[in-house]
Amino acid sequence: CAILPGSVLKHNPMKVLSLLPLLSLLTPTAALHKCHEKCISQSRLCLSSMASQTSPSRSCKRTSALCRDSCRDEGFTDKPKGLPDPLPFPSSLDPGSILFNHEGSNGLSSVGPSGEILPILPFGYYQYTIDEPHDVSLSTEEVIHGMSLTAPYVSTSSPNEKWFEDMDEFLDRALELNFYVHFQLIAFENLDNSDEVMANLTKQVEHFKTHPAVFGWYLADEPDGGGIEPSLLQPKYDLIRSLDATRPVSMVFCAGGASNYLSMLDLIMVDPYPIPGSHAATVDDTLKSVAVLGKPIMMVPQAFGGGENWYRTPSIREERLMTYLGLLNDVVAIQYFVRSALQFPYAPGAWNEIRKISGEVAVLTPALAGGTRVEGVAVDNEDISVGAWTDRDDSVVLIVANIGQDGLKSSGMFTVDVPFADADSVISQFEDSESVEFSSNGEKVTIKDYLRNYDTRVYRLQKKQDDAADHDNMVYNPSYDVAVCPGVVDGNYVSRGSDEGATFAQDGRVSTDGRNSLRLSNPAAGVGVSLSPYTIPALDGKSEFKFSVNLKGAVGGEEVTFSFTDTIFDVGGAQVVEIAEGGEWQTFSITLTTVEEPFCPYGCRSWLSYFLSSAGTVWLDELSLVAA
Repeated sequence: CAILPGSVLKHNPMKVLSLLPLLSLLTPTAALHKCHEKCISQSRLCLSSMASQTSPSRSCKRTSALCRDSCRDEGFTDKPKGLPDPLPFPSSLDPGSILFNHEGSNGLSSVGPSGEILPILPFGYYQYTIDEPHDVSLSTEEVIHGMSLTAPYVSTSSPNEKWFEDMDEFLDRALELNFYVHFQLIAFENLDNSDEVMANLTKQVEHFKTHPAVFGWYLADEPDGGGIEPSLLQPKYDLIRSLDATRPVSMVFCAGGASNYLSMLDLIMVDPYPIPGSHAATVDDTLKSVAVLGKPIMMVPQAFGGGENWYRTPSIREERLMTYLGLLNDVVAIQYFVRSALQFPYAPGAWNEIRKISGEVAVLTPALAGGTRVEGVAVDNEDISVGAWTDRDDSVVLIVANIGQDGLKSSGMFTVDVPFADADSVISQFEDSESVEFSSNGEKVTIKDYLRNYDTRVYRLQKKQDDAADHDNMVYNPSYDVAVCPGVVDGNYVSRGSDEGATFAQDGRVSTDGRNSLRLSNPAAGVGVSLSPYTIPALDGKSEFKFSVNLKGAVGGEEVTFSFTDTIFDVGGAQVVEIAEGGEWQTFSITLTTVEEPFCPYGCRSWLSYFLSSAGTVWLDELSLVAA
């Protein structure tokens, strides 16, 4: 939870502010719960006593945070009078739009340039600046780990042209990386709704609303704790929604005060920061208390400590447990506070764990965001939290977490029952896809297993699939379904390009065979990743073979190059395939003839190199080489 007042000191501890102007923000309102009124009054008195100092005392800030944290237990059900009923989540199908529960799916979806709608679960972080070198490179560093979201603290209510230029540049780079930017407008949260203020707000929204990298409009930071009147925010929300009907408006809350602001937000952000004062598992109750409000939730997990008056950072195990409890509570996006290369988190292992989780969430996104929740899942251990979701291939993803608060004493056995007919196999998704023993009565699957406290595990329950594989295909993992490391397809030698933001990844949202495809993304032409399939058997000379692959592009016009080794195939140069518009799959095929004496001393190694040669994003599936 935050430091009062508002979010300024919380989110930029290096900035020294005068206390006197901030005291006016701490006036309790009739719309706020009495518990918060008490906390605000205490903070006002404390800050008044420290007004001669350059920053609030440690005790003021810590006391405020603990007080507001305790308010969660008292609930927030009082709705301010005179506010309109909440608007539905934006439902535009224009390219760039963000949708919720599209066609019954569980989470968020995005509308691509060609109109294709794909599930998304944005995963990322706050950052402090967009112009310091260590912050500028963050998205490039993190995109290869599967991250896709950032929220920089650069909001201003009176920007100059340099600010617009910097934001344009930042958003353009984010778009190149397929990164979303949670656009902050929090500088407006305490301002009146004068013509000048609303004109400045309009200018920003109008300028950036068509940029595909904008995820949503982040209007207020803990307005409940800062004593911000709903009447200040409602007109701003109404204005934003009138200007942009494609993206959600969000606010973040520490405790339960979101109920007072439901008519002026589309997405509730929740920032429980329990460590070290509380157990990591307390985020579960916090998220459940907000879920009853009926709005989609973005989780803001704690990724800081040893500063801002939290005397230590969460441990590796606490980071994992808190994040997975968010997934078990159907959060639609995850945005850690905070990522700063020079400050937070100071434990490299903690951020590396978050990177690992990011890769796992990318693999689970088709089920968590694009699937539906499975009802009737039961477990026999009160320390174990479980949830299950359908995936697009009719498999079921099962998440299990041990939330026990008694240390290793909470470790133990559990039995979980999942409604699932015709089960053929169960695997542990992120333990090398190892098979897991199970029993089935034809209607449900029963799994018995063991978890240490704080541990998480993801199972995948699978039905028997028709064997549609082409057994004459000499390519290993042609449908990109094998990935021992989450999201990293097996079966290719990989050469990095000149831009570290160029990526290759397994994508379970689209495919023509199996559950997955290969996604290639390039920030610019000629800078991407090159892949070469693993060695195939030695080939006879002067023989014909058929090569084929399925492709599609995000926009159309993207180019993929296939370069066959001339000491093996007599093909006359590289083959460049231009992707058609419309977002539909297309097949490229070519008949290849081997040279008289193919150079394949240990099998044919490096027989093909393929890469996205243009900028953009493409998907590939069913890479095949068979005798003609």
